[in-house]
Amino acid sequence: MSECGFEALYPILLLLTQLQEAISQSTELSAEDRAEALEQLQTLAAAAKSPQEPTHKKTAKNAITMLKGLFTSLPAVAQLVEDANKLLPLISKLLGLG
Repeated sequence: MSECGFEALYPILLLLTQLQEAISQSTELSAEDRAEALEQLQTLAAAAKSPQEPTHKKTAKNAITMLKGLFTSLPAVAQLVEDANKLLPLISKLLGLG
């Protein structure tokens, strides 16, 4: 990957890393939901490499929807919910989804 390409990816990778840490540290998620959430983050990371491709946009949008669904079952005051509410809109914007 070119240096320029990495620079373009850096902001979204930073946000995805922050969300990954929040998911990994969450005590509110079951092991199964944690694994699913981390899998969706991998999907978002892959989509970030070429966000303009229609299939990647759709995949990224589905991954964000799934993550939001996983987090809605958690208490609103859970740190993961607060982190997700802050990070997911930024990730969506960087991927050109909203």
